[in-house]
Amino acid sequence: MKILKIISILLIAITSTFAELYVDSAKIDNNAVVNSQEKDVVEATFKLPKVKRIPFAAITVEGEIKDTKQIYPSLLISVGDNPVASRTILNKKGKFGALFVVTREIRDAIRENKESIDVKISMSGKNQTACEIKSASLKVLINEKHFRTSIYMRPVFSGDETIAESIFPLGDADAKKPVTAKLLFKPTEILEAYTLSSGKKVELQKDKDYKINGDTIEFLPNSNVKIIPYSEMYADTKEQAKNLGANFHFSVIKKYAKFREGNWFHSHMVYISYKHMATNEKVGEKYDDTILPNTITFLKEKRPLRIALYGDSISQGANASGHSLTIPFAPSWGDYVAQELKRYYRAPVVYFNRALGGTNSTWGNAQIEELVCPDKPDLVILAFGMNDRLPAEKFKENIQSMISKIRKVNPSAEIILVTSMFANPLWHNFPVHDEYAKVCASLQTKGVAVADVRAVHKRLLKQKRFIDMTGNNVNHPNDFLIRIYAQTILQKLIPTMSK
Repeated sequence: MKILKIISILLIAITSTFAELYVDSAKIDNNAVVNSQEKDVVEATFKLPKVKRIPFAAITVEGEIKDTKQIYPSLLISVGDNPVASRTILNKKGKFGALFVVTREIRDAIRENKESIDVKISMSGKNQTACEIKSASLKVLINEKHFRTSIYMRPVFSGDETIAESIFPLGDADAKKPVTAKLLFKPTEILEAYTLSSGKKVELQKDKDYKINGDTIEFLPNSNVKIIPYSEMYADTKEQAKNLGANFHFSVIKKYAKFREGNWFHSHMVYISYKHMATNEKVGEKYDDTILPNTITFLKEKRPLRIALYGDSISQGANASGHSLTIPFAPSWGDYVAQELKRYYRAPVVYFNRALGGTNSTWGNAQIEELVCPDKPDLVILAFGMNDRLPAEKFKENIQSMISKIRKVNPSAEIILVTSMFANPLWHNFPVHDEYAKVCASLQTKGVAVADVRAVHKRLLKQKRFIDMTGNNVNHPNDFLIRIYAQTILQKLIPTMSK
């Protein structure tokens, strides 16, 4: 085993949109190769900012893929000897970049008045592709108060308050018509409204920037909201679509539509927090401690619970504002789940995210023994489906096979099957995805639970447009829908969140 240490530390500070990021970057020694077979470790020491509290912290790692093995690399970040974050790496012409959320660990170190933190970068598994680590940086959001996990995790269909509901200010195809969109509920009081489209947070004023009519919001002329004209989102011909930049052909409406990854959609949303008539609509999941008894026992007895999340880009964290280093720096839904379980039960939780963008259940079944099984998880969250086009029976076989392989390394491991959100209904209809949800429901039994995100998203789509809840306009959630993922899963695990 080789242990390679960072040879220099560079301290800088930068500003991202309107947020202040503290950044401690490190130069890595040459030939800092992580190879799972040899259990190599790259070590780094990062200086910590002198602040009282932080809402977000992440470690970013960049490097190169060293060979062309079929087993993808999955890097693990440890603070001291404790594994705290992981991510499977997508090979982009030999290069990679990955972001690991480490908020809790950095927050704890700052509370303990530590001046620095020691980090290790390694792999688990036997045959993963080797990576050369070129650089690593610690990014800490300071002097911001926007991110509050406990508030964001209040189930949307319970209570009388909705926090940071997202609306995309899309102009009508008829430019003379007012720009409107539906809210999930009818507001009785607006608590906060803001936009990020100018590169900073801009508070919006009722009756100046917008007005509310029942459950409909209308953006007023000359407001601080940047309206996106319909012609900048949709085009009728391939030639016209060149003006959109990256785009998809939406077969349902027979138009070309803008497609963006990263934070483009996030930064153009309007965010509304408001009071409304109390609701307790039967949408979501019920807590039942007989379905996942081992997991609940671990949490109640405060025994270390090892959670592995395995799925596609939605699970990996695509378009979460934190992964795009954009306010409010919200994490992926897997991070939400791990953080909230720690907070509620005050129990130790070790969380591994082994998901990878662009994958399906066939890939998952082929790679699980190298990417997930070495973690020996107590709870595995399986969330495939968006990229699958298989017959439902084959999808079921893949899921059952993955469960079997997990239980070969830990017979008492429990499973949560997460159904996929809908793809943009203007793009394409995938009836087989509804069949996958039925497959998951059929597999629920003691030790295997189902979190039916698809059913919740279907209910949302009855009131709200897909574009109000998307991170890329095609098949990814934005922060608002990411929270729905986390809430639905946590309803299976925390009694106070249950319907």
